[in-house]
Amino acid sequence: MGYSVLIRKIAERGIKKSAIAQAAGMSPRALNRKLSGKSPFTWPEALIIQHAFFPDIAKDELFRLENGQR
Repeated sequence: MGYSVLIRKIAERGIKKSAIAQAAGMSPRALNRKLSGKSPFTWPEALIIQHAFFPDIAKDELFRLENGQR
C-alpha cells in the first residue's frame, strides 16, 4: 500500500524528495514513511505538496492509495 501516483509523479518531474519534505515541514524519513503508506499525510501537508509541486493534478488523484482508499 502506498501513494503510487504521487511517487510516480515525483519521479517523472525529477523533483527531489528532500525539497518536498522541506516544503511540507517534515523530515525526509517522515516523507518516505508517508509515501509508503506507513503514516498518513495530514490535510495541510497534502495541500502544501499539491499546491507547490503539482497544481495541475487534483488532490484526490495525487493522494490516492494503491488499494483505492484515500
